Amino acid sequence: MRFKVGLLALVATAFACSPANKREKIQAWAVTERPAIEVQKLDPATALEAQWTMTNWSASTGFLNLYTSQNRVFARTWDALSGGRVFLTADNGDTWARVSSADTDIDILSIAGLSNSILAGTWNGLYQSTSGGTSWTALAPTGLPADIGINSLTTTSTALFAATTGHIYKSSDNGTSWTETSSGIPTTARITSTVSSGTAIFVGTDKNGVYLSNNGGTSWAAVNSGLTDSHISQLAAIATRLFAVTLNGVFVSTNSGTSWSADTSGLQKINCLLAANDLLFAGTDNGGAYLSSDSGATWAAFNSGLPAGSRIWSLAATSDNVFAGTNTSVWRTPLTTTPNAAPTISTPAAATPTPVDGNSTSLSVLGTDDGGETNLSYTWAALGTPPAAVGFSSNGSNAAKATTATFGAAGDYSLEVTVKDRQGLTATSSVTVRVNETLTSISVAPASATVAIRIGPAPRISMSLRRSSLPT
Repeated sequence: MRFKVGLLALVATAFACSPANKREKIQAWAVTERPAIEVQKLDPATALEAQWTMTNWSASTGFLNLYTSQNRVFARTWDALSGGRVFLTADNGDTWARVSSADTDIDILSIAGLSNSILAGTWNGLYQSTSGGTSWTALAPTGLPADIGINSLTTTSTALFAATTGHIYKSSDNGTSWTETSSGIPTTARITSTVSSGTAIFVGTDKNGVYLSNNGGTSWAAVNSGLTDSHISQLAAIATRLFAVTLNGVFVSTNSGTSWSADTSGLQKINCLLAANDLLFAGTDNGGAYLSSDSGATWAAFNSGLPAGSRIWSLAATSDNVFAGTNTSVWRTPLTTTPNAAPTISTPAAATPTPVDGNSTSLSVLGTDDGGETNLSYTWAALGTPPAAVGFSSNGSNAAKATTATFGAAGDYSLEVTVKDRQGLTATSSVTVRVNETLTSISVAPASATVAIRIGPAPRISMSLRRSSLPT
């Protein structure tokens, strides 16, 4: 089963050092929307763990913005001297090649992947590539004004949308011809993000909030109730939840934008969101990446392999990997994974010594897991009704695969260890330990006696042996 996912990302608008004549353009680029791509849909119960690795990115890492199309990744970076530069990888980041820049060629602002080509929105109109992005040709399609900055390109199941400042254009023939569908959009509103959810299409603007179309883009209406910050840098949709990233945090709508409320998940300083495979990823300003499997209600850190305190400007996905544009490089982690398997017991539980003549014995066990043995925890317990309490020197951790059990009384004990992986799947192993009674003293009664030599029966001397049920 395959499905369309809107991939959106934000690059922070911290451009105080930009030349004055470029500031307007750079801010418009900094919040451009990501085109829809096709990805394999996974079982939501499938475990996904971060395994970030650095790609062979060697260009500037300032203000990275990522795009994906046809399983290729485009990375746009900006510097004050040369403007935007776009790099392409077709091998998951093992190699990168520069494909465009503001000073030598086109300056790509947005990308949309079609069946046999890739479209790019630039400051100078629409461009097309039939070579996977290595070369581009300027287009002059009917109905689309020439030499306009196309901030956003978005595909739905039936149409292609191009957004500029105050205008939206729609194409139903893969970009050959266009019709303006801007009714209801303020002419001064810079459209920063577009996302579709079912038959609804939403656009976010830089200062006018969110607009909704339920008729294929023919008309638009503002949907801003409860949205206290109208500066929208990004929209994202997953399941029945719509997210708006603003300058003052994230807002959430569960009713197609009819009303909004501030996000209460507790995740702070979100720069970008990515919806893929029924999962929601978040890139933060100094806390790296987070992953949510419940549509953003709760989050878990997703940072294994990333440098501590990573600032993530942008997120994008191919069918196999999630890519993050950060303050250090472009990184990737697998998006697809095999279902998590339960751990197995490679070395059964054992006790040394057994039987026990004292009051303690050493326990050992070893598990095997597809996530690695170091990710397993070992928890020991006495089963049934033991003769007395049992203590364990280490328990509930990976170190507890080797622990010492201390017994409170003699008798037979059945001990079980539960081996658990990070996803909560378990395996068990058990061992029986007998604790022997121990001879602790000898008493003689009477303690002393006087023996007289005489003819007749000898005096009686009694002796008792005391056994203790409490070994030492």
